[in-house]
Amino acid sequence: SDFSNMSKFKIEEILQYIVSQSVKNLPLQIDSITTLVNVQTNKNKYKYIKQIDTNVGFLKDVTKEVSKESLLSTLQVKLINADASTACKEPFFKYLIYERNAVFEYIYETKKATPLFEHSVGIKDCEKL
Repeated sequence: SDFSNMSKFKIEEILQYIVSQSVKNLPLQIDSITTLVNVQTNKNKYKYIKQIDTNVGFLKDVTKEVSKESLLSTLQVKLINADASTACKEPFFKYLIYERNAVFEYIYETKKATPLFEHSVGIKDCEKL
């Protein structure tokens, strides 16, 4: 895909526009346990704030067998890989990362807004995939 027409816009302007459009659809249920609750931007960074419902039935069932910590660390790896894969492969995000040096940041928290973990995806992360 050719995004050369975007070169006349600053990265800040592009990301601010994406935020202005995205917030209209929030909160957005991503899957059975994850909700995108907010998006923000600052300079070349685009931040997703996602909440994970740690009290969902199947998580409760699993945590009887395994500690919540080990479950969350497994979940964390899966989510980090999924985020990186989406950011690095989706054509427009790929353009923003490689051509405009954008960085996508992901903050995960519980439904009570207690921080769980965070990570970011930039060129170096995409090159590892």
